[in-house]
Amino acid sequence: PFVYSTGTSNSDLVASPGLSVLRSYPNPFSSQLSFELESAKAGDAGNLELFNLKGQKVLSVSLGSLNQGMNSLELRTSELPNGVYFYKLSGSTQTGKILKIK
Repeated sequence: PFVYSTGTSNSDLVASPGLSVLRSYPNPFSSQLSFELESAKAGDAGNLELFNLKGQKVLSVSLGSLNQGMNSLELRTSELPNGVYFYKLSGSTQTGKILKIK
């Protein structure tokens, strides 16, 4: 219900090396949040996860099969409460902070 993305879905995938979030926008966000991802190679990419300030996972999105180079992901976030969130790529140490406001 939150996600618009292309590719296959598999929650057991681990992020491939060379996958990074270039930016998330807008920040702060309201009902929609977009990510620009860069992948060093084509293939299954793992998950993007959102956590609240308590460290609880509130959303996990399968990235499916990405193309080499630039990719985009759009999340429908109207059901998330206002607050501060952190995103993380599964299998990666890259994180970022985003703010949800109405």
